[in-house]
Amino acid sequence: RYYLRTTELMSDPQQIIEGARYALLSGAEREAAYILRAPAYLRLGNLENCKRDLSAILRSDPEHAAAKALHRKLKKFNKAVNDADELAQARSWTAAADKFAAAAEMFTPAPPVQALAAGQCKVLLRLKRAEQAAAWCGTASEGAADDLELLFAHADAKALNEEEHGALLLLRTAQPRFRRNRQEAGQSQQKIERLEERVKNRAKVDYYKALGVPKNAKARAIKNAYQ
Repeated sequence: RYYLRTTELMSDPQQIIEGARYALLSGAEREAAYILRAPAYLRLGNLENCKRDLSAILRSDPEHAAAKALHRKLKKFNKAVNDADELAQARSWTAAADKFAAAAEMFTPAPPVQALAAGQCKVLLRLKRAEQAAAWCGTASEGAADDLELLFAHADAKALNEEEHGALLLLRTAQPRFRRNRQEAGQSQQKIERLEERVKNRAKVDYYKALGVPKNAKARAIKNAYQ
C-alpha cells in the first residue's frame, strides 16, 4: 500500500514506472500497479508497454472502467496516426495535417510518439505552416538524432520560420555526426552553403523597395521618395 500510494503522488513518468515496479516486487495487486504505470508509459511515448499493461488488466477484469477507457482511446489514437500517414502518402497534405492534429489532441500533452512527430513535421512543412512545422520537426529530429532527412526538415522549418541563423547553427552542430558517410557529409555541406547564401542575400538592402519605387524610376522620383 505504501508503494502504491507514493506512486500515486508522483508526477514524473519515469518515477511512476519505478514506483510501480517496487510496488509489484512488494506484493501489490498487479491491476493497481498496472493502471498507474500504463499512463506513464503513454507519456513517454512507449505505446507498446502501455498497451501491454492495459491488456493484462482487461484479461483479468474485462470491465475495468479506467483500463477499458484508456485502451479504447489508445486504439483511436493509433488509427488516427495511421490514417494521417496514409493521407500524407497520398499527398493529401491538409487532410493529413487535420488528422495528425486530431490525434495529437486526444491526449494532453500529446505523447512523444515518433510517427506522430515525423508525420506532423512532414505535412506542416509542405503546407508552409512555419511555426508549427519548426516545433514538430524539432521534436521529430530529437527523437531520431541520426536521421539526416529529419535534421534537414528541421533546418528547413526553421528557415521557413525566418530563423536562418538557428537553422545554420543546427546543421553545423550536427555536421560531425555525418562525417563518416561521404554522401551525407556532402549533403549537409551543400545545405549549409545554400543557407549561408540565403542569409547573405537577406542581409542586402533593396533600396528601391525601401523607398517604395520601381527599379526603373527616374532620378527625380527617387529623390522625392527619399525626401
